Amino acid sequence: MRWFSFAALILAAAILQAALPSGWAMKPDLLIISMVFFSMYYNTTEAIITSFAIGFAADLIGPMMGPAFLGFGITGTLLAYIRHILAFQRMVFQGAVIFMATILTGIIISWLSYIKQGQDLYTLRTLLLTALMSAVLGPFLFVPMAMLMRTKSFSFRR
Repeated sequence: MRWFSFAALILAAAILQAALPSGWAMKPDLLIISMVFFSMYYNTTEAIITSFAIGFAADLIGPMMGPAFLGFGITGTLLAYIRHILAFQRMVFQGAVIFMATILTGIIISWLSYIKQGQDLYTLRTLLLTALMSAVLGPFLFVPMAMLMRTKSFSFRR
């Protein structure tokens, strides 16, 4: 794992995510796309560490600290272990994984923020539109991310 490239990629994704207009209901979540990429193409330990680190970056640009860290960490850990059972090499399957990861992460973040401050961060419409846009855009971002991270191949180790 190239940790400096990872930090630069996540910093750029967090800045782009924060720069997207908040009035848009249909915007992709670049940090979830990054989490799915690292969970699918790196070993389990690195995938779990990167998931929590991406969750911390999401907390830094979000409205409150804590829920995204746990939401991204839990979802990334699940993806890292599911990857050993199922292979997601086709773009359609990668999009489906991104869609489900966005939904699961959004539900966890909303639940934790409701417990912490009594407010729900996501509406169902916003969550579904974000998941849809992330699923459509995400597989196309995997190739540039792999080039930046110098990932050797897209093969899956079992």
